[in-house]
Amino acid sequence: MAPLGNLTSNRLTVRLDPERAAQLEYYASQNPMSIRSYNQVLQEALDDLLKRTVPVPGRQDLTISLPDRTAKKLYELQERGFGSLDELITGAISTHARTLMREESEYDTIVSGFSTVASRRKMLFSDSGREQP
Repeated sequence: MAPLGNLTSNRLTVRLDPERAAQLEYYASQNPMSIRSYNQVLQEALDDLLKRTVPVPGRQDLTISLPDRTAKKLYELQERGFGSLDELITGAISTHARTLMREESEYDTIVSGFSTVASRRKMLFSDSGREQP
């Protein structure tokens, strides 16, 4: 395979094998409201590929396993326009992490308050059992 040259045009010619062309036609027939052209489908697929494979500073990819039911719900949300799978999963993880941090902060506050009360109680009642001379 020859190395790729510079991209000098906004127009690319894509040749699909018959199986991929059939899959593309089927996808376009099942999504007539959201798909305007084959070019749009291919561009969205290329954008998704680039997002997933081109390293971006500050972004790390993690491999996660989702139960089938969860994956199905995520795909349904994506189809309804709630964002890409990456956005949906990132948002869910972020929300969960904030909740855990808030709960941990509340727990630390309660433990600190309890420790303060216990130390003051100990200080107040430390000599109550001693006899007075």
